[in-house]
Amino acid sequence: MFRIARNLGTDYQRREGLLRRVDLSVEDFAAIADPSPSPEKQVYDRQKLLLTQQALSELPQRTRTAFEMHRMDEMTIAAIAAELDLSTGRTWSLIRETYEYIDSRLSGL
Repeated sequence: MFRIARNLGTDYQRREGLLRRVDLSVEDFAAIADPSPSPEKQVYDRQKLLLTQQALSELPQRTRTAFEMHRMDEMTIAAIAAELDLSTGRTWSLIRETYEYIDSRLSGL
């Protein structure tokens, strides 16, 4: 048991002698890390964006407009309903259906 403990201690000291340790502050570490997405992530995101654009182009004009007003223009459901001359319930249904349609198109990705 003593020989095993001594050998393990010797191995540990050798390993520690080979490794260089550097203490970095959080700021220094953040400066080293690359925040940009990996090439794989970029390709994946581009594919998702292309599928989303295709899905939106397949929708009826009124549905697409309601979704774009809500998502991109950040309009409220009531404002969109007034603009498109729809009830708030129907407007919300159009937007929800668009989300579901896009989600179904992206599910295989």
